Amino acid sequence: MLEHYKGLLMIAVKTTSVRQRELASTERYQVTPYAGRYGWVSALVDGQTNWREVDSLVVESYRLVAPRRAVALLDSR
Repeated sequence: MLEHYKGLLMIAVKTTSVRQRELASTERYQVTPYAGRYGWVSALVDGQTNWREVDSLVVESYRLVAPRRAVALLDSR
């Protein structure tokens, strides 16, 4: 989910608590203020964004929130 936070463009993704702590320890990520307690983390979107990493995080996030049938369909591709 794209969002603006404190004037910055961010993308929020659902992660595990371990992954959230790992990502939030870097300067490009932060615990999402309104949903961080549920495992959400926000990534800064700018000219230095690593889109392969973002793609991987979006897929990881989808796997955590999607119904099992949808994840199975993703895995079958």
